[in-house]
Amino acid sequence: MGVKVDEARRIKPPFFAAVSLDEERHPQKMNLNVVDGFTLSEVSRWATQHLTPRSHVVSDGLACFSAVKTVGCTPYSHCDRWWF
Repeated sequence: MGVKVDEARRIKPPFFAAVSLDEERHPQKMNLNVVDGFTLSEVSRWATQHLTPRSHVVSDGLACFSAVKTVGCTPYSHCDRWWF
C-alpha cells in the first residue's frame, strides 16, 4: 500500500539548489531547479548549466554528486565540518 515512485515524484519532485556566497560567506543568490532524478548524468548536466568551475558543492553525501567533478567543482558531504 505504499506510494508509487511516479506518485512520490509528483508530490515531492527531486531538486537541486545552488547558493552564491559573498566574501564573508553570506548568501547572495539562490537557484532552485527541479531535476529528473539523483543520477550521475543528471548531476553532471545540471552542474554544466548552473555551476562555475572551482565551486564547492555540499550535498547529503549521495554518490551521484561526485559528478560535479566533471565541470571542475569540488564535492563535499554535509558531514564534512571544515566548510562551516
